[in-house]
Amino acid sequence: MDTGDAPPGGLIQGVKKTKISQAFMNAGETMLFLFDYGDEWRFQVELKEIRKADKSNLKQVILESIGKAPLQYPPCEDEEGAINRALWPPGSKIL
Repeated sequence: MDTGDAPPGGLIQGVKKTKISQAFMNAGETMLFLFDYGDEWRFQVELKEIRKADKSNLKQVILESIGKAPLQYPPCEDEEGAINRALWPPGSKIL
């Protein structure tokens, strides 16, 4: 839900409190998800199917991903200009 499209008299909940059923009405619908307003990372999200929840197995599953996920934050430098490698996963390349 675009934060500029608040329902009349309603409050915007944000991504942490918005349920999938509020963002999508039917299977097959897509939306453009904007993550990180500074970097403007955009993701196309599609609701593949709707089914009853198995109460014994409530976990999210990524069905498909295209490309390698970028690191969220660039390397930071300490006071002496050295890159702090402790914040990066092992094997990461710093460009």
